[in-house]
Amino acid sequence: MTAFDTVLFRVRRRRVSQSFATFAMLGLLAWPIAARVVVAEDFERGVPETRMSVQTTGTFSAGPGVKNVTNFGSTKAFGFGLSTCGASCFFSFVNTLRITFPAPEFVVSISFKEMELFSNWGSGGGVFIDGQPLTAVCVLPACGSYSDFGRLPQDDRQPDTTFRSRSFPVNRAVTTIELRVANISNLSEIYIDDLIVEGAPGDVPQILPQFAFGGGWYSALYFTNTSSSSVSFPVSFVGDDGRSLSVPSVGGSSTTVSLAPRGTAVIEAPNSGPLNQGYVSMPLPAGVVGYGVFRQSVPGRPDQEAVVPLSGVSSTTSTLIWDDTNFVTGVAIVNPSSLNTTVAIVVRDLLGVTLGNATVPLAAKSKVAVALRDFPGLGTMAGKRGSADFTVAFGNVAVLGLRFAGSAFTSIPTTDR
Repeated sequence: MTAFDTVLFRVRRRRVSQSFATFAMLGLLAWPIAARVVVAEDFERGVPETRMSVQTTGTFSAGPGVKNVTNFGSTKAFGFGLSTCGASCFFSFVNTLRITFPAPEFVVSISFKEMELFSNWGSGGGVFIDGQPLTAVCVLPACGSYSDFGRLPQDDRQPDTTFRSRSFPVNRAVTTIELRVANISNLSEIYIDDLIVEGAPGDVPQILPQFAFGGGWYSALYFTNTSSSSVSFPVSFVGDDGRSLSVPSVGGSSTTVSLAPRGTAVIEAPNSGPLNQGYVSMPLPAGVVGYGVFRQSVPGRPDQEAVVPLSGVSSTTSTLIWDDTNFVTGVAIVNPSSLNTTVAIVVRDLLGVTLGNATVPLAAKSKVAVALRDFPGLGTMAGKRGSADFTVAFGNVAVLGLRFAGSAFTSIPTTDR
């Protein structure tokens, strides 16, 4: 811990304690993720591949399925059908093309071609990951359909004359991918073709951005193998300065985790001796998932814990939700890439109105740790709630958020893309 961080978070932030200074002393690694194709479906065989299934809600004059369509430059495409509904079809007429993986699969992106034929009346498509919308979900009464794909604006009564290419970044392990089309009418039909799902090649590089032990801190890593095969992978501990960090409980700066099918393992670094901190890197085999735990022990008060998910290694935008009414939001912003970059921060209130902007120049693989409201231009967020976007035009950015309420703390999840 530097004197700067100690002063910043113990004094300047009204004695928030050294908690955030410890967590914000981050080091991050970055690996380029070269994709591999895990699903490639052009529908030319006449039936979807075996991992695909179709679910239907409502009645249809022309059901969903592979159909003879030449608009994409091939002979077949998948159509989501024509319903028996003339108007106000909304979520009573929905067809879903679902991809189910037998074990969690790290998906980098989903892409496909799409167009809406015959007319444009109703029908809108949404991409869902493990049952949750990948982008903003649309529900009644706000609207009656989705808007990830399909002709926009909806209901202009004009058929598409050419297809659109869609691509959606995912960058996480998933079990199901769903392409849902809602508000299906009897006048227009959405088609897709050349559906590609890309995954990370082999092992997926992951990090635990902070790992602290001693000086009142305990850290742990939990892993489980969801696959039916035995796996092993190395776990490396790195100090804040980028050098190897020796962890007495594992006998050095690295160890190997071996997991039986459906097996679980834990690595612990007890609260013993002076404070040591850094981060942990590990290439997780397909099907292995995990998380980290931090615990702070201070005499005279109950122990405080926070659970932190493992992080990916590549994003250009990170978003967190903050609440500075009766709390303090701390952030550590990291440039994990080998390029110097500038992080643009936009803070918005509950209504989405911009409260302030800040720019933070970061050298390659460097970071800054500060209370979010202390950045010049962001002071107006004090006493309010909202969201913050952290974006780089080139390179990468990683953000850790922590919320403090007296001696208690918790992590703030970020959405990275």
